Amino acid sequence: YIHKYFSFPKKEDISKFWERSQEIGNKYQYIMENIK
Repeated sequence: YIHKYFSFPKKEDISKFWERSQEIGNKYQYIMENIK
C-alpha cells in the first residue's frame, strides 16, 4: 500500500494535472490582461 502511494504518478494523473495548471494559467493571464 505504501509502496503504491510513493510510486510515480500515472500518465493520466499527470495529464489531468497539466490540463488544470494550463487552465489556471490561462485564467491568470486573462485577469492580468484585463487589469492593465
